[in-house]
Amino acid sequence: MVTRLFEAKPFIICELGSSWRMLADITNSVNLIKAMGADALKLQAFTSEALYGGPEEPMPYSLPLEWLPSIKEKCDKAGLELMVTAFSPELVEAVDPFVSVHKVASSDLSYPQLLDRLKRTGKPVILSTGASGAADVRQALEHLDRAKTVLLYCNSAYPSTHHNLFQIDTMRETFQLPVGLSDHSLDVIYAPLAAVKFHNAVVIEKHFTPIPEVYTPDRRHSLDATDFKIMCDHLRGKADTSDFQPTREEHAMMLRHNRRLVASRTILPGEQLVFGKNYGAFRTLEDDPHGLSPFLWNDEAVGPECRTATKTISQGKGIGPGDYQ
Repeated sequence: MVTRLFEAKPFIICELGSSWRMLADITNSVNLIKAMGADALKLQAFTSEALYGGPEEPMPYSLPLEWLPSIKEKCDKAGLELMVTAFSPELVEAVDPFVSVHKVASSDLSYPQLLDRLKRTGKPVILSTGASGAADVRQALEHLDRAKTVLLYCNSAYPSTHHNLFQIDTMRETFQLPVGLSDHSLDVIYAPLAAVKFHNAVVIEKHFTPIPEVYTPDRRHSLDATDFKIMCDHLRGKADTSDFQPTREEHAMMLRHNRRLVASRTILPGEQLVFGKNYGAFRTLEDDPHGLSPFLWNDEAVGPECRTATKTISQGKGIGPGDYQ
């Protein structure tokens, strides 16, 4: 198995984590994840015994290992790399046949038995470093093959608000290794793009949910498909940044809070439209894509000023094409 880890600029990991309910949620998302622009789909393999020492009992969102062959087959057909974070040496052994690169969670950076088992696979390892200091990272690297290790700067809060991308440079200089970003923030563009463009991050890992309408443990720090693709397009240089355009999160501002031509009282058919008398430049209480820009209020071609209403326009509703003649 060959990985694009050291070739892609950057290598984008789509962390599915616990954002699934059934096998179909994962397999049905493979082609979408590829189309969004990611290099890898990542899952997590854990058990109560691996995390807490027991008792061995089912845990919600614990990946059934018997799913791995079908997930791997689907990923291979799509040209998408499969990654699985294993939380014990035994689980490393179970997932190893299905992956070409291993990922270590920040919480397991201090687990030498796990790191030793990963080193014996002979495969590259991506090591997240959240909630750890330089001494912790240095100790962990003693148990790994440095030539096959990539570090990820990470703030382990979910979602994170205090992330310092300059630490990517510090880590690279300190450990003389390639460094990327495991980004738990909800920033779609700036944090991942700045990490790559200004701090030479070689890997970007970001949480994604294929079922945004469903609550899962990872939902609140996961991007949906539209935002994940926006991120990938910026990272791949495919986004058009030549003009100012409203963003998705400005939808309410654009359609509700930005002023538009709005009826200040109910206007009846045949009534003349007069700015300041029966309409003006106002906000609306609901999203309104219909009301014209106030700059057009007296435009000779399309403006409503002194024209005649052709229909009843309720108070608070936008005034636009088809409402007057």
